[in-house]
Amino acid sequence: GTELFEYQDNDTVEVTATFSEKLMAEPTAADFTLAGAQITNVEKTSDTSYKLTLAPVFAAGANQVLSTVRLDAGKVFGYFTGNGNKVSNKIEVLFYRQAIINLSLLAEPADGIELNENVNIQVMVQSQDRFKGGDFVLKFDKAKFRLVVTEEMKLKDKDGNLLYDEKGTQRLDGKKILDDKFNELATVADYVYDADDTIIGLRLAGAATTGVNVSEPTVYAALSFQAIGAGLGADSDFDLEPGLSGLLTSTYGLFEPDSPVVAYGNCQVPVEFVPAILSIAFDPATVSEGTATD
Repeated sequence: GTELFEYQDNDTVEVTATFSEKLMAEPTAADFTLAGAQITNVEKTSDTSYKLTLAPVFAAGANQVLSTVRLDAGKVFGYFTGNGNKVSNKIEVLFYRQAIINLSLLAEPADGIELNENVNIQVMVQSQDRFKGGDFVLKFDKAKFRLVVTEEMKLKDKDGNLLYDEKGTQRLDGKKILDDKFNELATVADYVYDADDTIIGLRLAGAATTGVNVSEPTVYAALSFQAIGAGLGADSDFDLEPGLSGLLTSTYGLFEPDSPVVAYGNCQVPVEFVPAILSIAFDPATVSEGTATD
């Protein structure tokens, strides 16, 4: 598989090349086929093993590069048999400076809402490679916010009957939550529960048949929540966390849910408690036949 490496200036990785027998002549950097990389040193560690120092070659302004190295057939020859080598396996190292996929949250309004009002939450995705989808969890402070479920968001079977999950909760139609670009294949918007079977989040998953250009933050999903509890909260009211299957890109394939190349965001939405004010108006006094009345 592809190895991941968070790159700092002048970092290198070591790759070990192992041969089945002693070589007639030691391999050189020029013997290896490279992409997105250069070999800066070849060191013999035994008669059949060599240590390669691999450095990435970034394009100008690039955040990451997929570096590959392999030894094509017939590049070196066995000391005892005189036979040329067979083609080797290919080593892949994905060097990256910062997260390749960023998942973030936007709240509207963002500066605080009043009790019982709604806040709209957009899940945004930005990727350095064309994005094909995947899954993650949107968790929320269940003491402060409740998901607003419209009639069209309710999942139904082909006969129009409502569908329920194993906890007995009305299921949601992911196609009404995820942006159209990411619901071309099966979509998921499943509730996540805590140990007490209380809803604490949503697992969101969708996919595009071809990679979508999300070089700028792009809406992945949109939801609305009602404020049911006041208070500033702790660090955040909404969090994005790893899901079950990971996230898929066009070039680099599937990243595991907890991959270091994925950054998960959060946001806080302060809720203000506004006390109810009872306003009573009186009709003005009127005069009828010289008598004042209230």
